[in-house]
Amino acid sequence: MFAKKPALYVFLEKDNVKLVVASVSGGKATRVYAGQVNFPADVLREAFIADASRFAAQVKIALSQKQQLQEAQVVYLIMPPEKTFMKTLEPSESVDSFIHNLPFFKEELLIQSYPTALGKEVLQTQVAFEKRSIADLEQPFLDAGKKIEGIFGSAPALALQYGDLSDLLFLLVLEKTIASVVVRQGRIQRVDSWDPETFAGRFIEFIHGQKLEEVKTVKYVGKLPDKAKQDLATGLGLECTPVASEDVYDLTIASLSSKAKATGKAGKTGMPTLSWPKNLSLLRHLPLLGAMVVGFVLGWIVLSALTGSRGVLPRTTLIPIATPPTPVPPPAGNPPPPAPTLPTPAPAVKKADLKISVLNGTTIPGEAGRVATKVTALGYKVSGTGNAEKQTYTTTLLSVNKKFSPESVSELKALLEGIYKTVEVSSDYTGTTADGEIIIGTKK
Repeated sequence: MFAKKPALYVFLEKDNVKLVVASVSGGKATRVYAGQVNFPADVLREAFIADASRFAAQVKIALSQKQQLQEAQVVYLIMPPEKTFMKTLEPSESVDSFIHNLPFFKEELLIQSYPTALGKEVLQTQVAFEKRSIADLEQPFLDAGKKIEGIFGSAPALALQYGDLSDLLFLLVLEKTIASVVVRQGRIQRVDSWDPETFAGRFIEFIHGQKLEEVKTVKYVGKLPDKAKQDLATGLGLECTPVASEDVYDLTIASLSSKAKATGKAGKTGMPTLSWPKNLSLLRHLPLLGAMVVGFVLGWIVLSALTGSRGVLPRTTLIPIATPPTPVPPPAGNPPPPAPTLPTPAPAVKKADLKISVLNGTTIPGEAGRVATKVTALGYKVSGTGNAEKQTYTTTLLSVNKKFSPESVSELKALLEGIYKTVEVSSDYTGTTADGEIIIGTKK
């Protein structure tokens, strides 16, 4: 019989990491401890771990100060929406077709597969994470002797749990991010992240660009601001409907521990099947690939047991995530270690410093100039416009180098998808006079 002990759920966010020790019973999460570790911008910014050594040092200090954090030996890593890529594939589509449009190379990604039943048809919803982000996030917990039980995305976990998987828009409202999930005919097409302060206006533009005006209901979890609801109702006639009243972090924890859930016509959705790259850092802690598979199956059994447990923990007054928890300070006389001497990643490049070349691959005069104006309006610098080597492009091509963040790539792609029939993205741009290139194809 497996011990029903609380687990540690680690939420990576824009500038902090939330640490929640909780148990799950009857589909509800009960917290034992909840707090967060805040980081300066040169360590963690926009959910990007810029200094892995200092990040690990601060997390280890936090773990050492709370008994509940020390006692929780099983860890679940929850990646933020802005670090999550997601799409339901048709039976004829390959995983490579999903990866092709992501701003990373295949070897840089960890891919998960969620089975999604639609009637008699079983599709696979693919979810991708950047491997380096996972390796940096998991390291302090591995160093503390804890077991990484699973890696998940909050957006896919809740969308598959609470969305009805018909045509809908699903919103996940976190502390500093609002994520949107687009579902069409039961297929999850994309996940995007938005700044809460500018969400409503930019989301309305996004809806028009994606031609989703026919969708009149938005389902959401979390606390969606009243102003955002009013703006969406006024601008698009959208009705915003909450699907659960619990705290969004508790809902995420509970959804990771639930069994497959019936969702009307969509059938059932289950726990993910992991497709682990051979060189993922997690594998170095497993002697054999077979042990990994056995561990995952046993983990599923443990989660199933947890959902049926009752009365495991006494009721406790806990620090709610809904109100910002008190940061864990370093102990007196034991400051964090100095910054490492190893080179650290370069700071994120501002949009104004990213140069994009716009080329017209059609016979429409002035099309490159019109696109250049829209690109400039988003805050990017256009290095030049002109004609492509041929004017017979049907697909619009967006090629970028490694200076572009996933958010910038998503923003540019959304802009182009609002104008052109087909848009393809690649991250292998090698031009010397610009950081990225747009070759215009056929309009809608």
